[in-house]
This record gives sequence, structure tokens and C-alpha cells, in this order.
Amino acid sequence: MKKVLTACALFLSAGTTGCVTDGNQDIVNILGGVAELAGPVTTQEVGLGLKEALSVGTGRVIDNVSMPNGYFEDSAIKIGLPGELGKVQKSLGRIGMDGSLNELELKMNRAAEEAAPKAKQLFISAVTSMTIDDAMGLLNGGDTAATEFLRTKTEANLRQEFKPIVVSSLAQVGALDQAETVIGKYLPSNMVSSMRTELVNYAVDGALDGLFHYLAEEEQAIRNDPGKQTTKLLKRVFGG
Repeated sequence: MKKVLTACALFLSAGTTGCVTDGNQDIVNILGGVAELAGPVTTQEVGLGLKEALSVGTGRVIDNVSMPNGYFEDSAIKIGLPGELGKVQKSLGRIGMDGSLNELELKMNRAAEEAAPKAKQLFISAVTSMTIDDAMGLLNGGDTAATEFLRTKTEANLRQEFKPIVVSSLAQVGALDQAETVIGKYLPSNMVSSMRTELVNYAVDGALDGLFHYLAEEEQAIRNDPGKQTTKLLKRVFGG
């Protein structure tokens, strides 16, 4: 069997066979090469293993959260209504009049699910730009060092990519106008003008937080659970 580098499981659950999908072909083209899985762990193994594994893992997380209800039915990352609007929703819910705000909340989560796939190429670009020094730092860093690396490298661009999708998704169903109408009824008038911006920014923040929440969880698992180190290379690099 060819000793081809196949670190396809850093962020995959135990028992899952890691493999590169079409969405991650860019990373394969850049990595290439082979690695001998014997002797001391080399810096090349660390670098290439982290790159390929990060690429596959981020793709898996994105696929999960971008499914219908990937955000909305997941209590860990569901995006609720912000601040005073959330309080109004709760108050109206006691008398069964929160339907319009519940719908707005649903649309915010649908916007996050729609935007999530935009992160894939940005993650791949960040991973492929990783240097050997970066890789060694991530290996020896904290339990979420790789997640923090990706967030630092991609968050500004992700906000730019997500925002128009969120705005379009909320505007198409009249959610923003609906929110302003509710605010006009129940909250001070000076809050109306800023509510559109607040809702969009809140939805974008929630979408990003959801992505990185699960990336951090997957990273912690592979670092600490030998059962999730599902290739020889991962066991060598992370198994100590």
C-alpha cells in the first residue's frame, strides 16, 4: 500500500473514515507528497497532517450547520432575538401573541444556515497558507489553538461574506419591516432606527459563533480522545 499522507480525520467522529471530498480538492492539490509513518514525528508530518485534517474537519462542520435546522433546532447555537426584542418576545409568548417574533427568530437562523457554506473556501485558504511554524504552534498550543487560528485568519472576511446573505434573507420575507412594526408598538421609538442594523449584526455574530463553537468541540475531542485519532498519522501527531 502506498504510504500516502491521509490525515483526513482531525475533526471527524470516531469510527468515521476520513476522505477528501470535492470541496477540499484544493487542499489535496497543494499538499501532495508522502510521509513515512515511522520514527520520530517530523515537522512535515505535523504541517501536512494539520492542513489536511483541518480542511476536512471544517467542511464537515459547515455541512452540518448549513442543513435545514442546523442552527434553529440546535440549542447550543440557535440564534435568539437580541436584547429588548427578545424580552418582548418572551412577554408576548405568555399570552400567545409572539408568532411574528418567533417567525423573525426562525428567519435569522435560516439566514445563518444559508450563509454557512460561504465559510468553506475561506477556511481552505487559511489552512493552505499555514506555515510550518504555524503548525508547530498549533500542535503545542491549547485545546482550541487551531480553531482560534482559523477565527483570527477568517473572521473579518467571513463577516463581509455573511452580511449580504443575512440582509437578503431577512429582507425577502419582510422580517426587518416586521421587526420595526413590533418595536414601534412595544418599545421606545428611538430604538426603531437602529433595529435593522442590530438584527443583522446579531445574526451574523450568531452564525459565526455557531461555526466556531463546533470547530472548537471537534478539536478538543481529537486532541484528548485517542478513539477519535482515526489514522496512524493522527495517533502519531496527537497521541503523544
